[in-house]
Amino acid sequence: MLLEKLKKVISVYTEETNITKDIELIDLGIDSLAFADIIFDIEDKMGIIISDEEFEQLRNSKNVTVGQLCEILEKRVKNG
Repeated sequence: MLLEKLKKVISVYTEETNITKDIELIDLGIDSLAFADIIFDIEDKMGIIISDEEFEQLRNSKNVTVGQLCEILEKRVKNG
């Protein structure tokens, strides 16, 4: 369920229609500005807060997949 919500947010920032958990954000054409916008949308639309440390770690990683981002969000939901 969270994965589907995440894919919906990401779809606003890419022309790719086949967004899977294994695809890297960079392969979707997501640059650092779009990534920041995606994180802000996640926080706003899903009520999930991403710490500055997590944000920087993700932003600086070149090979973040949709699935990895979803796992981080799931941990945030569980831990509040």
